[in-house]
Amino acid sequence: MLTAEFGKQTNDFLRDTASDALETVLRIRPALSPGECSEGFLTVNSGTDVTIRHPTRVGHGEQFAFNTVVPLTTTQREMYAHSGAKMIRSALDGQNCCLFTYGASGSGKTHTMMGGPGEDAGVLARTMESLFAMLDKKLYKSTDIRPTGSSYISRVGINEEKQANSFKDELLRRVDDDECQSGDWNSRRRSSILNMNPALLKNGPEPQAEAIDNDDEYLVFASFVEIYNERIHDLLAPVNASTKRAELRIRQDTKGPFVGGVHQVQISSAQEAYKVIDAGRRNLNIAATRLNEESSRSHCLFVVKIAKRMTQHRWGVSQICFCDLAGKERSKNIGSDAKRLGESKTINKSLMQLGIVIEELRNNQKNPGSVAVSFRNSKLTRLMQSYLTGNSKTIIIVTVSQNERFAEETLNSLKFAASAKTVSLGRDRHGFKDTTKMNMSTIHDMTNASVMFKTMSGTMIDNYNVTKGNESAYYSRPSAFQEDTISSSETPVCSLNSAPASGSFDEDYRKWKKIDLIDDLIYYRDRDRELSSSIFAMKNAWKDDEKLMNEERMDFDIQKRNWKVDMHNQKARLQNEYTSETEKLF
Repeated sequence: MLTAEFGKQTNDFLRDTASDALETVLRIRPALSPGECSEGFLTVNSGTDVTIRHPTRVGHGEQFAFNTVVPLTTTQREMYAHSGAKMIRSALDGQNCCLFTYGASGSGKTHTMMGGPGEDAGVLARTMESLFAMLDKKLYKSTDIRPTGSSYISRVGINEEKQANSFKDELLRRVDDDECQSGDWNSRRRSSILNMNPALLKNGPEPQAEAIDNDDEYLVFASFVEIYNERIHDLLAPVNASTKRAELRIRQDTKGPFVGGVHQVQISSAQEAYKVIDAGRRNLNIAATRLNEESSRSHCLFVVKIAKRMTQHRWGVSQICFCDLAGKERSKNIGSDAKRLGESKTINKSLMQLGIVIEELRNNQKNPGSVAVSFRNSKLTRLMQSYLTGNSKTIIIVTVSQNERFAEETLNSLKFAASAKTVSLGRDRHGFKDTTKMNMSTIHDMTNASVMFKTMSGTMIDNYNVTKGNESAYYSRPSAFQEDTISSSETPVCSLNSAPASGSFDEDYRKWKKIDLIDDLIYYRDRDRELSSSIFAMKNAWKDDEKLMNEERMDFDIQKRNWKVDMHNQKARLQNEYTSETEKLF
């Protein structure tokens, strides 16, 4: 029986980065016709900043700075060098990476991310090509290890392994069958990327596609989901026209949120990755609007999970998320279709929430702990939480149009990028420095022992019967468990390099399992002190206010009784005077 646990990793496994801030790249869509380019509307001042002059506003225009502003003549290959190429090495070194496109509808987001066949291939396909070129002959051949949770891996049984392999074979078979039946890629909805492999390689390997010179082994898994009307769908699951698509839910573990129940396909080549991408794109929700014949009606996330075998039992787990966001839309550009208007409303709401989260992260940087970042207000921001906080690397490609007709959409996109550029990574959601290192997962190979691990109420209960004569061999085998420490300066909580005293294995293993929760508990305990004191002061203030109100109420009651007595006496006096005057008259 096998299990997987998170651990801590020293800084040696992480590559130093020049900056911990979100990186922004601006791409201006080239004009496809003379009418699409408005002279003087958008001016590129240098390789890092642009100036926009709004047609209805008087002034010299607004200037916005980016990490990179790519020229109008930038090819897809050059675009990859500015974005995807920067993430591969970071991901292989243990960082979670994210690349997402942001912009108005029809500004070129999907073309940048997905592209088409041949030299028109987008960032996603080129990243897959480079990744497997770097992992040449380094892939772990077995299929008995599967990812679970956000960064867990575990060895599965024969039945589960067969089910995963069967699903993969069926998925690739469906793509091959559809490819044969559909003919040329131009005849299908959206461009297939299955024919791009030869074209990608004709100019040589992609930038930073050098082979890895270590002896580590790697596993690569891929999943593909979309967020449509705040519902999450698995794009790799077979679609049945007679049944409703299953809605997946977001789960949470100690390392962050993840989509529960999603299919994660083990891929071993770039061609298999292309097929997985193509299978998912065929299930995307797209529709025609006034601006775009094939407008994305949902946000889609293609997640590549990389497991790196560090030692015999330890794996480093990292992710690369490619997020193609749906574009912001104005109702006048959609038409009168009620369904399209409803989709647009949901898209704009989720993008607005993303902007709110970015602004809240900025505020927490200035004053840590001052704002509770509202990641949970949207499915998109909830899934993006792992890439906007912690030890991650995130690149935003902002796409805009040169046409002043879309001045408001372009200005909003530039403002979003300017705000995101100032967000620093390497911090938790409260704005404090995050010390979390590489996600580590440990697989225990019980070759010489029969050990049952059962999770019950967060506690690992071990029932083990060591085979006679093999106990010392089991406890003395070389292991890297001693590296599972909070920091490099601390000693291991649990070391299995030598046999523990009788009965101490259960206790040591429980301590080792809970090591990842210690930092969180200490952090929340420290953060709770200020909140507790504030609540205590507030309660005292309430008691004082209540006491004052009671005193005022008593004063009012006394005053009320006095008024009643005075009114009664006044009434009696007037009555007596009336009686006296009446007697005098008669």
